[in-house]
Formats: sequence, structure tokens, C-alpha cells
Amino acid sequence: MKNILIVGAHPDDIDFGAGGLSSLSAKMNAGFSVSWLVMTRGEAGGDPKTRVKEQERSAKLCGVDISERSYQFQDTRLAEAGVRLIDVIEQAISDIEVVDLFLPFPEDIHQDHRALSVAGLVAGRWTDSIFFYESFRTGSEFSPTIFLVLSDKDVENKGAMLNCHKSQLKPVGSFDDIIAASKATARFRGRQAGAENAEAYRPFRMTRRVWT
Repeated sequence: MKNILIVGAHPDDIDFGAGGLSSLSAKMNAGFSVSWLVMTRGEAGGDPKTRVKEQERSAKLCGVDISERSYQFQDTRLAEAGVRLIDVIEQAISDIEVVDLFLPFPEDIHQDHRALSVAGLVAGRWTDSIFFYESFRTGSEFSPTIFLVLSDKDVENKGAMLNCHKSQLKPVGSFDDIIAASKATARFRGRQAGAENAEAYRPFRMTRRVWT
């Protein structure tokens, strides 16, 4: 069984960028196990207790565990966390013997996402593979080369995960809410992948031990 850790700055970040991968892990014979590490309670975007409960509901829905090391930092201030941020990610990696690490894209326009990505690269220097996922704020610099094709059911499951974040269901940009934005992103990435829907990632390092 391969252990995957997906790290997010705020509640709902992972759901948007890697919710498809997360929900697939609960399927029989998936061959991998996913855990989440969520660094803040998202207090800059709503009541922190509510947002944590929403994240817990989403995790339960897709059958993943949230690391006990989550929620230790202040929203919008991850850049000030320094070495402690690296240490917490390293500890979470050690807890479950992570093989593949997923991080926010480092050129995202949100300062927390950028800071978390840099810290994660340091913390994950010994992991086999590191991938970047996208957020609603990821710009055109995100050029994915790996795609996870999503079925209609997978897209529905991802929408249900995002629907757990009731406090965040409000207009974002030109979209009605994050669910609509997620579906549009899945269609766009699907077109790139030659499929109807997809989730996209960009590798920083991808290692496979072909002799085992």
C-alpha cells in the first residue's frame, strides 16, 4: 500500500485541487491510502470552528484521515511560520511513511499557498515523488503534465465534498460557487487530457522504483 499525503493551507483547498484523487483512495483495491494535512482553520474566510467541522465532514465523506498535526497555524500568516512549518510537515510525513507528497502550486497568488509549497519541498526532500495541485487562485503558470481522468460519478463525489463547506458556498469570480468552479476546471483539464473530466497535477519530482 502506497501512502500519499496531501497538504493544504485552508479547509477546502485539498477538496478543490485533489478531491478526485482523495475520493478514489477509498475504493476497493485502489492500491494507495490518502491522508490530509490542513495547516490552518481558515479563520480569515469564516468561523474557524465551522470550517474545521466542514473539513472533517468532507474527509469522512471520501474516507480519508486528517492528520492530528493539522490546524496549528494562523490563516494568511504561514509565511511567518518559518522552520516550524517545515517541522510539522516533516512530522506528518514521518507519521505515515509518505511515498508521494502533494502540495499547492508555488506560483499561486495566495501567500499561504506559496509559503506552504516552499516549506513542503524542504520537508519532503526525501519522499519518492512530489506533485503540485491547483487551486481556484492558480494562474496560467500552472502547466500540468499529469492527469487523473474523472468519471461522472467522480465529479459528483468531488462536488459533494465541496458541498460540505457550506460556509464557502458563495460567488467566486465569475462562478456561482466553488462547486461550479471545480466542475468547470474538471471539464477544462479533461479537454487537455482527451477526456470528459480530469484533475491535473504538475510534478516537481517523480520517482518509481522499477525493481520492486
